[in-house]
Amino acid sequence: MLGGKPSSLESSKMISKFFSQSYTGVIPFKDIRDGAVILKVIQGDRPQRPATDTSRPMSDEFWDLVNMCWKHEPDGRPGMRDVVDALKKMTT
Repeated sequence: MLGGKPSSLESSKMISKFFSQSYTGVIPFKDIRDGAVILKVIQGDRPQRPATDTSRPMSDEFWDLVNMCWKHEPDGRPGMRDVVDALKKMTT
C-alpha cells in the first residue's frame, strides 16, 4: 500500500473476498483466526467455489474472475478497471 491507500491490484484481492461473501452470505475462512487466514492465503488456499444453487448459479466466467483476483502475485491480478470491464461484459 502506498500512502495508506490500497493499489488497484490490492483492491482486486479485496473485491474477490467481497464477491465470495456476497454470493454465499458467508465470510471467507470465517472459522479461522486472522493470522491463520493470512498463512493459508500465503500457502495458496482459497475459498472453494460455492455449491451450485439453481436459483443463483455462479457462471464459470464469474468464478474465473474471482480466482484471478485471488492470485498470489499482484502482477497476475486484474486491476479494478479490468474487473469493472469484465463485470460489464457479464451483464450485457
